[in-house]
Amino acid sequence: MAALRDDATAFSAAIGDDLAAHVPACPEWTARDLVIHLGHVYQWWEAVVARRPADEAAVEQLHTELAAIREVEIARLATAERPELVNWFDAYAQQLQRTLSAAAPEDHNWTWFPPDQTAGFVQRRMAQETAVHRWDMQDTFGTAKEIAPDVAADGIDEWLEIHFPMSKEEGEDWGTNGSMHIHTTDAAGEWLMTLEPSGPSFSRDHAKADVAVRGTASDLLLVLWGRKPPETVEILGERSVLDRYLTIIDLD
Repeated sequence: MAALRDDATAFSAAIGDDLAAHVPACPEWTARDLVIHLGHVYQWWEAVVARRPADEAAVEQLHTELAAIREVEIARLATAERPELVNWFDAYAQQLQRTLSAAAPEDHNWTWFPPDQTAGFVQRRMAQETAVHRWDMQDTFGTAKEIAPDVAADGIDEWLEIHFPMSKEEGEDWGTNGSMHIHTTDAAGEWLMTLEPSGPSFSRDHAKADVAVRGTASDLLLVLWGRKPPETVEILGERSVLDRYLTIIDLD
């Protein structure tokens, strides 16, 4: 929870006066869009954890309810000055932190990831979402600071375990193959990802692969999420394998 709190505070502080500034990592978004996006991510997950919808019907009902609130807020915030936008964001951030702090990681909780239906999934996801978007906001205004090594290493683990495997629908042909070894230089963490036409698999091992990628945990995570170019880190072996991995996943 400390990482979520610290990065949410840093995100808020990084919001500049030029709310129309474009976010380099997400060119279709302005700084204002990024604030509203993250605020509404917080709104959604706070409500999910607080209300614990029992089934998909309850999840859909909650989604409909919050969508109506978001529509009103987006219209109001479209012309809001920085102080109002920051206060709006901070309120959602603080409410999320209170709700997540009150939940035990093992508490049953709906999530979009079927293997993990716990509050712990949400706690981890919100820390990672905030860390990357904090970097995005700071990068927009020229103040980007690295993601803490332990947070970034966990983000790499999450990317490999959850996000990349969900890039395609079940049974869909991945159409490519190749293995990738990732090694952090400033935090504990080594992973082997193997990709076959039937799908990916990963392990937390040191092993030979078609391509090896080394660097700080922050740089590696930001490369995986398309925030930094691959050349930011050391690449050994078949660069084309890394490129295939990065073109498969939705990098927003």
